[in-house]
Amino acid sequence: RAAVQRGAEVDLVMGPSALEIGADEGLRCHRVVSADEMKSRCEELFPDVDVALLSAAVSDYRPAQVSASKIKKSQEQQELLLEPTPDILQELGRAKKHQLLVGFALETDDAEAYGRSKLERKNLDMIVVNQPGAQTGFGTDTNQAVLLTSRGDRVKTELMSKSELSSLILDEVEKLM
Repeated sequence: RAAVQRGAEVDLVMGPSALEIGADEGLRCHRVVSADEMKSRCEELFPDVDVALLSAAVSDYRPAQVSASKIKKSQEQQELLLEPTPDILQELGRAKKHQLLVGFALETDDAEAYGRSKLERKNLDMIVVNQPGAQTGFGTDTNQAVLLTSRGDRVKTELMSKSELSSLILDEVEKLM
């Protein structure tokens, strides 16, 4: 998902999901299916935004070849060749002029060090780093994170609801503005 803000307007670029998001929630939702569509829509919206938050990668890899039909089961071993998907966050970091760009990193090892590296490599203003666990990451209502900024700020959170964490993230974005 990517959320971009133009003044008081908020655009949400979102892949396949059961979430129903309507204009009555103050969002314009742009549905996409592929990483290429996500990249294209984000690049289209980015020049006119003040803040862009890219909260989840589409995926890091995709199959290099897509079969037009079902691959039938056989006794032969199959190999799946993967190719990298476009790095939307890095591309927006390169294109950044006046925008505030926020990324997210879910890391299993050396989370903070990797987050700091990603912040610098991708020309971000802030990165939200967290680790998966029983009460954090996907499939939970709570999370814990470290927010790192290009100014050198570091905010480590306690375990909190995802709603509370999102408010804290937006407070930190406001400070950067």
